[in-house]
Amino acid sequence: MKKRTKLILLLLSLCMLLTAFAGCGKKTTNDPAQDTAPTTTTGGGETEEVLIEPEFPDVTFYREIGVLQRDIAPLEEWNAEEENNAVLEQALIEKIGYLKDKYGIEFSYYYASDSEMNEKVANSIQSQFMAYDMISYAPLHLMALANKALLRPLQSVENVDLSNPWWSQQVNDRWAYKGNNFFVVGNSNLNANWRTSGVFFNKTLAERIGVNASGLYKLVFDHTWTLEKMLEFGELATLDSGDGTTVVTENDTFGVLQTNGWYPAIMGSGLTLASVDDEGKFVVNTVDQTLIGQVEKLINYMNDIDIALPLSAGIDQWNHFCNGKGLFLVEGIAVSKVARASDVDYGILPSPLGEAGQAEYHNFVHHGHSSATAVPTDVAEDDLTMIGALLEEANYISRKEIWPAFYNTLMKGQIARDPESAEVLDIIFDSMSTDIGIVYGDRIDNAIRDMVTNNKYSEVASTLGTKATEMQTVLDLVNEYYETAIASYVS
Repeated sequence: MKKRTKLILLLLSLCMLLTAFAGCGKKTTNDPAQDTAPTTTTGGGETEEVLIEPEFPDVTFYREIGVLQRDIAPLEEWNAEEENNAVLEQALIEKIGYLKDKYGIEFSYYYASDSEMNEKVANSIQSQFMAYDMISYAPLHLMALANKALLRPLQSVENVDLSNPWWSQQVNDRWAYKGNNFFVVGNSNLNANWRTSGVFFNKTLAERIGVNASGLYKLVFDHTWTLEKMLEFGELATLDSGDGTTVVTENDTFGVLQTNGWYPAIMGSGLTLASVDDEGKFVVNTVDQTLIGQVEKLINYMNDIDIALPLSAGIDQWNHFCNGKGLFLVEGIAVSKVARASDVDYGILPSPLGEAGQAEYHNFVHHGHSSATAVPTDVAEDDLTMIGALLEEANYISRKEIWPAFYNTLMKGQIARDPESAEVLDIIFDSMSTDIGIVYGDRIDNAIRDMVTNNKYSEVASTLGTKATEMQTVLDLVNEYYETAIASYVS
């Protein structure tokens, strides 16, 4: 690791950066369009969402509703007794209480591990046991059920209207097959928001290299917060502990910390691994030089100890940041749970852009640790109208009551530590993104993880080409599965 004296470091960085970061910018108007209903402005300058309440069925069902969730989900989405955040717990109590009273129902809560989803849950649906009326689980595992024709297209469930603002159009549209979704993200899916990507930064370390927080926020609002900028500042911040050894230790400070979840660093540029063709079928995107170059850059900086803490060092990246030893932590919003408990004075940035002037930010929603909503195929046909009404109204209430608790009270009121971070959260949650090539196939994903972890820089082009061919084979099978499933429910 290069050794830099603090004096030289500060003089150089101040000369280069002081002019660039003078003043504080305002958020520009070319951010992605907000996925919300019309808003009105209150006297305090904050915007308050105005929701137009649809007409929900005025009926009583007198029935038990089975809800299945992931057993290790960080946030509870239905059962208030399992939620340990007081703000969210109270909002859940009110939501579930209202639904129970209105529809004359009781909820039964079930939890499954990932292995049980692939075996126990799948067998239950195939056997028509009708144990679960709705499922809230990670898209990665819901995809496996959908491939077995065990989930209904939500578009075939009466009373569900995915065009409403309590459903996430920008995510759901991305992974729809010919306009059909077997699982969707709505405002009930708190874990999808919790696992949306961003970048946390250490304000103290930023000040040390002459980059104040206002300067970093200005880059974001000016759309000049790029991967290149992050690496430039990261190299300035990296310092050896001075222990006389070249071995990476927990005492060393690094500019960039990042787990093997590589998505924010590359997908912030808007790149995707797969998309839909003119017929709406899933296809792998061409492996071009842009993708190859981005992956090579990722491998290079993640294995350059003058910039980043290598994964091969075996040091927990989250803890390293919380111990004050990292300038940037490229991760999901969920890292705030440990960051808030630390002494680090942090700020929040979106995933970096691919190049300056890029119109939109893209913040990846993790496919394996988030959640989406699905309806199993063994729900009785006569009950679908009721289940659809419950799902629609549950997500409407979540948008109206739980979303403000999550977003305004928890995110902006507790996790954001300055007004600029709160404004950045608007950018992050207005630009949630996903990728068919990761949700429906892990060939390229796993290959990139392996190349980063083992520093396989010279193999990028050939490996991506091979894995793209393999992934298209997988997507062809998914296309076949979905054609069969859709034919059963959509006329």
